[in-house]
Parts: sequence; structure tokens; C-alpha cells
Amino acid sequence: HSTHPTSHGPHRTHPTSHGTHSTHPTSHGPHRTHPTSHGTHSTHPTSHGPHRTHPTSHGTHSTHPTSHGPHRTHPTSHGTHSTHPTSHGPHSTHPTSNGPHNTHPTTHGPHSTPPTSHGPHSTHPTQYSSHKP
Repeated sequence: HSTHPTSHGPHRTHPTSHGTHSTHPTSHGPHRTHPTSHGTHSTHPTSHGPHRTHPTSHGTHSTHPTSHGPHRTHPTSHGTHSTHPTSHGPHSTHPTSNGPHNTHPTTHGPHSTPPTSHGPHSTHPTQYSSHKP
């Protein structure tokens, strides 16, 4: 409940060494911390939603600071369900030598297919393996 050092009342602190509910001296909401060393519920200093972390070393549910959907991670140090076009985990493959449950390296959701008239479980139109269209 601390605020910027102006019009101090009870339970107010200097804009450094903030407490749990303290806010950075710039229109931040609750559970926000300084834009460094973010905690679990901390948010990047740009209109992010809850459960967002700094765009490095993302956790399971962390998201890159762009309109990504849930279960998306930064293209480095991917967690589960990440879909970066290299070193894929389960259910995601590179846009070549596609297998089942492929995802195009763009803002597709899980089990999505390349942006061409493919059906479910289809693969990229090069080096098909199983589930040919």
C-alpha cells in the first residue's frame, strides 16, 4: 500500500524497498513489482495480464510479452507445450518432415496445421510421413 513520496499518510514508504502490495511509482496495479527480478505474479512493465513474467527464462505458464495465448513460451528455454520451430518437444515438429499433431511456427494453437487448406492432423506439404491429406 505504499505510494510515491507525495502526500504521505500512514503506512506509506519511500518508492524503494517496496512491500508486498507496494507499487512502482507509475500507475501499476496490485501484485506488481519493479521491472526486474519478477516474482510469480509479477508483471512486465507493459499492460500484461496475470501470471506473466519477464521475457526471459519463462516458466510453464509464462508468456512472451506479445498477444500470445496460454501455454506459449519465449523462443528460448521452452517449457511443455512450446512450439518454437526448432528443437521441438511433444506434439510439435519443424515445418518439414512433419508428423502427427504438427504446428506451424506461427501463432497457431495446439494441434493446428500450416495456413493452407489442411484438415486435422495434416502435415506440411513437404516430406509427408503419416496422416497424408
